[in-house]
Amino acid sequence: MRLGRFGWIVVSGVIWLIIGFFLLSMGLYLLILQPSLQSQEYAMVLVCLGLVLGFIKGRFILSKTAQKAVKKVLLISEPISILQVYPPIYLGLIVGMMLLGIGLKWLEVASYIRGVIDVAVGFALINASKVYFQSAYVLKKQR
Repeated sequence: MRLGRFGWIVVSGVIWLIIGFFLLSMGLYLLILQPSLQSQEYAMVLVCLGLVLGFIKGRFILSKTAQKAVKKVLLISEPISILQVYPPIYLGLIVGMMLLGIGLKWLEVASYIRGVIDVAVGFALINASKVYFQSAYVLKKQR
């Protein structure tokens, strides 16, 4: 698949946004709808903890990663192929993170711990995806 710079930046933002919403909803399910927690108040504290951790991770770590990815895309001459945007090592990293998530389930890590992790990572991805959309908007205005 070959797209221009604008297209790949938007696709990357959409991917982060979709995965973020998926993880956030999974985390909320594990924290709120699972009967394993003692009370709803405890569940809300854990949701808030996940959101705060996710905000910090999204704002200070993943947003920098997204900025680097956008800069990389802007340096590649068009048309751009998928392997230029997502090299095999990056795809391997994504597969590794997915396997880590599956491993948490197989190792029977407590659902509230998995829930906090999913809420944090999901919210971080959603928060950082705005870097892609802001960059795409700026790129579109420059044309």
